[in-house]
Amino acid sequence: MRTITPDLGKFEGNRSQMIARAVHNTVGNGGASCELGDVQDFGYYALVTGKRYTYILEENDQGFVHVAIFSHSEGLEKWEQIEQAYETLWAETNPEDMP
Repeated sequence: MRTITPDLGKFEGNRSQMIARAVHNTVGNGGASCELGDVQDFGYYALVTGKRYTYILEENDQGFVHVAIFSHSEGLEKWEQIEQAYETLWAETNPEDMP
């Protein structure tokens, strides 16, 4: 599904603003499988698994929301990459908290 005449705002830049809004609402209602980060330092990420697809929501420090759509296996692989990047950033910025 593609947005033919996209609106400006926090969902602009998504291939389907309707899907982006639906995923954003799901996350806002506690429907994310996993969440990490924050909008200030790394970006906020949420993983939502649907029946057919896996969605990864990213929100940046300016409030823009981007939703990427993956097959289940590709989505979980991408989520692991995001987790590793977050752990690396955390280790670099908080070395006193590492074992």
